[in-house]
Amino acid sequence: MAKNKNLAHRRDPLPENFRSLEEFWTFWDTHSTADYEELMENVDQRVNIRSKGM
Repeated sequence: MAKNKNLAHRRDPLPENFRSLEEFWTFWDTHSTADYEELMENVDQRVNIRSKGM
């Protein structure tokens, strides 16, 4: 656990807002969501998947 807390202090801050989609893509192309896991929130979402054959 201590190792993860140390990594959190060395990572780049997550921008409050991205100025463009390109800025968003560039950030996530060069960063891992695993480094920001404690900032994520759980959501409940239903997904209805239907086969095209039915």
